[in-house]
Amino acid sequence: MVSGKKGCGIGSPTVLLTPLLCCCRCARMTYNHYAQINVTFRFFNKNTNIKPYFVNLFTTKTERIARKFAQMYLFERCVSDVFFVVVIRHASIRNVTMEVYMSEVFYLEGVVQHYDWGGHYFIPELLGKEATAQPTAELWLGVHSKGMGVLRDNQMTLADYLASHGMALPFLLKVLDVRASLSIQVHPDKLQAEQGFARENHAGVALTAAHRNYKDDNHKPEVMVALTPCVLLYGFSEVAQIIQRCQPWPSLHWLVTALQQDPLSAVYRRVMALPADELEATLAPLLRALLPLWRAGELSGRSHLFWLARAASEHGAEACRDPGLLALLMMNLVHVQPGEAIFQPARLPHAYLHGCNVELMANSDNVLRGGLTSKHVDVNELLAVVDVVPVTPLPVAQQALTPGVTRYQLPTDEFHLLRLSCHGGGTLPVLPAVGIALNIGEACVVQLAKRDYPLQQGESVLLPAGQSVVVSGESVDLFVAW
Repeated sequence: MVSGKKGCGIGSPTVLLTPLLCCCRCARMTYNHYAQINVTFRFFNKNTNIKPYFVNLFTTKTERIARKFAQMYLFERCVSDVFFVVVIRHASIRNVTMEVYMSEVFYLEGVVQHYDWGGHYFIPELLGKEATAQPTAELWLGVHSKGMGVLRDNQMTLADYLASHGMALPFLLKVLDVRASLSIQVHPDKLQAEQGFARENHAGVALTAAHRNYKDDNHKPEVMVALTPCVLLYGFSEVAQIIQRCQPWPSLHWLVTALQQDPLSAVYRRVMALPADELEATLAPLLRALLPLWRAGELSGRSHLFWLARAASEHGAEACRDPGLLALLMMNLVHVQPGEAIFQPARLPHAYLHGCNVELMANSDNVLRGGLTSKHVDVNELLAVVDVVPVTPLPVAQQALTPGVTRYQLPTDEFHLLRLSCHGGGTLPVLPAVGIALNIGEACVVQLAKRDYPLQQGESVLLPAGQSVVVSGESVDLFVAW
């Protein structure tokens, strides 16, 4: 029989093994010929070698015996959420690699964020909770310090669990319910984030300071998939389109002239730096004309003017001094239908105006604001980061992998997203890294290694890498990020 002292986990083995006498006798083996084989463990997604076990294995039998030995010992003695694959190419080989995989599904608890712009019903209903007077804006699933997920069964943080297995989660998965307009935002690229974070640290700016721009050193590309009809501002429009929007309004004629004479970047810089009195002189006449029309329902939701009036009504008297309202007229207005997705790269100005969506992004909280907000706006840093060029909004292409399984083809290798949406269920692709599955449909069952994990609407689970996962249910609608 195998003997030895149990270690405290994969990372700190304290096991000394003796030959597998009982098993070998049953197989009518003689055990007077054996060699010491150096067995190392390697995490599936990190390829990280850990301190070796030194194990006595007989070299006179095949890989089948070695695998049986490893399973007998490791399944008994190691943590229950991993399993091991032994690879022995030849009976005389002395270096054996064992790859460590998760072999269980873990239920997650996300973090709800109560921002003023959030709705009251969508996320509580998704989670099976009662709506309250407090807005519920976002549900976070990930390892960000502002919204750390936990394993439901033992309340261990997701970050601690992953770290204990040599893994990391490079993304943050969210559900958003946008009732009121979000601020116009720009996220830095990786180099800008690293430099800005180091600069503010060196200056002694507290991470919690209201005027802090860089909360971490990471970039934040992101993709949004609409769950309901969504509206957002996305990058800058062509100059001719901006002129056409502004031409009918006398208080905007100076902006038209500027656009005809100067580069778009120079005009945007001028708009963001306008003194309060000039902003009010520009916006007040426009809002006096638009707000009564908006309140009477006479402006089309396909028009920039509708969303300008709506944003102004949300911000009250302060709206006349918000350069974001002028920036709104310079940006593309995009309508995204349920199931469609749009990708926001670094440095692209954007703002969600309405709708519910699933959002997947790099694990960062770096935001530079450009108006439609009462929060801090650092104009100089915004102008140093934003990419002021006209863009054409395009939906993210979708690839049908198998019936019911669609992958969103994102222009990044940092995170990936697919959706299983069908009647009866289906099989998920084998994930190359640990992932998160979020159920936005009816109750379903996630099946892994002959075990069933019931998943109610709004519940989420941590999925293992390298394994086949089957999902069954009458009406399945599951997002999977990795």
